[in-house]
Amino acid sequence: MKKRIVNSAVFFAILYWLAVYIVQRRSHFLSGARPLAWAALAAGSLLPIVLARPLLPVFERVLSVTARIGSMVFALITALVFFLLLTPISLLMRLAGKVFMERRFDARAATYYESWQVSEDARKQF
Repeated sequence: MKKRIVNSAVFFAILYWLAVYIVQRRSHFLSGARPLAWAALAAGSLLPIVLARPLLPVFERVLSVTARIGSMVFALITALVFFLLLTPISLLMRLAGKVFMERRFDARAATYYESWQVSEDARKQF
């Protein structure tokens, strides 16, 4: 549980500084800022550490939502790679007549092991 609280504090501290960066980029409120403004910002970064335990349910909810989104993105990318990359390659190989593996059952065969010869050429090791 303690590790979750630390992770929550780090997450909200990063979120705090991201918000400061975005606001600074749009309004330039830190250009020519006094040391008191910087001290206030530094003190504000302690706020997520203090509020880590009460914000823990929010952090866990964010984790569960992003995990679902991540699994959907993974499934989408995997499907795209399969259908846009591997399927055309396999169709081209089939049209070219390339057979990578014998798929017929041979009842008379004692084994399906294919022997190979060791090559003396270092470029043809496999």
